Amino acid sequence: MSSTLGKKFGVAVVGLPVTEKFDKLRGFLTSEKTSVRLWGEVCPREVILFSQKWKETTGVAVFLFEDGVCLDGRGETINGSRLDKKHTIFLKEGKNYVQVCSSCSCPLDNDWGGCKPSGVDSNSCEKCLPSPYICCCCYSEIPRTEEYDYDCFEPDLYACDTCQRDRSKQEEWRNTVCADVKDTESSYVVNLYLSDEAIEIEKEIMGGEPRKPLEEDTPFMYSYMIEELINPKSSHYWPYGMSAHEYLEYRQKKWFDNPMEETTSGEWEEIDVTKEIIEDYWKRMTDLQEKYGFKSLKDPGDLPTILEKDGHKYTLFPDIHGATCDNVTCRAINNLQGDLDGGGYAALVLTGLPLYTTRKGDLSKGNAREAGYGHEYCLACIMKD
Repeated sequence: MSSTLGKKFGVAVVGLPVTEKFDKLRGFLTSEKTSVRLWGEVCPREVILFSQKWKETTGVAVFLFEDGVCLDGRGETINGSRLDKKHTIFLKEGKNYVQVCSSCSCPLDNDWGGCKPSGVDSNSCEKCLPSPYICCCCYSEIPRTEEYDYDCFEPDLYACDTCQRDRSKQEEWRNTVCADVKDTESSYVVNLYLSDEAIEIEKEIMGGEPRKPLEEDTPFMYSYMIEELINPKSSHYWPYGMSAHEYLEYRQKKWFDNPMEETTSGEWEEIDVTKEIIEDYWKRMTDLQEKYGFKSLKDPGDLPTILEKDGHKYTLFPDIHGATCDNVTCRAINNLQGDLDGGGYAALVLTGLPLYTTRKGDLSKGNAREAGYGHEYCLACIMKD
């Protein structure tokens, strides 16, 4: 059978070199000398190289020809051809040609690295002509917008704006469409973040009972991906038999029983952090580090491992930590830096600063639960008069 379907189809091959020299290989394959040697008089007009890693080919490619060219004949010509001493070219999966997107020419074969065909027009790919999402509750079409465009991390289930806010529709979805998932609890293992003492203190701060769900709260709003609500292994699982309201109360109770961080005083918000304050802080910190020969928490030099302040004994964290200084000015500086760099300062700078704590637990594991409850001062603040 002969095919003259033109630019919507191309010849797919395997056996090409796997290399990071993407542009060089492409240039070699499209050069007149190579094209004539491999294809004879009827040469391709373009080649699409596949890659799994950045700028590294996979050995797979699709060659595109002008309209009217017999692709069966082109496939027979290239099959078994030697590219060089190490590489022999064969047709991909024995097919003489594959369909490609009418817009970008990407092969419409998602199984081996191509693009997924569009649900709107099978001659185009999803990237060029995206299909609308379908609401899992009411089955209405949801136009693709930035709100629903998750790029590489795309959910399986979507909800329209109306269903996203409607508890009753979500409850019907859970009890009918997803009724086959009957686990009455999640198998997800919950790890406590804080020490028992800190948890009790946080519960008192929260008023001694979980927060009541807001009127506008819905189960769909509590999970980044709706499919997590019906995954028994997920921490977001919606147990079978629970109403939407019961699930929302259940989530609030989980947060109440396992707070993620210790509440700190808000006094730092009243401090105007100036350039002079920041420079003074870092001068004191640097001078003290130089004085004691401090290089890192694992190589603290002559820095004291135990210090006293206000009648309390403070111990130096022995390694990288996630704690911060309780001094209000220091906390104001930290929050300002966090606003400026989106968390880089906290992750890359604060975790390695010399910090002293009153916590009596295991400080080497780097988590608040093992360390116990207490307070912290950084080197610059604990030695400040």
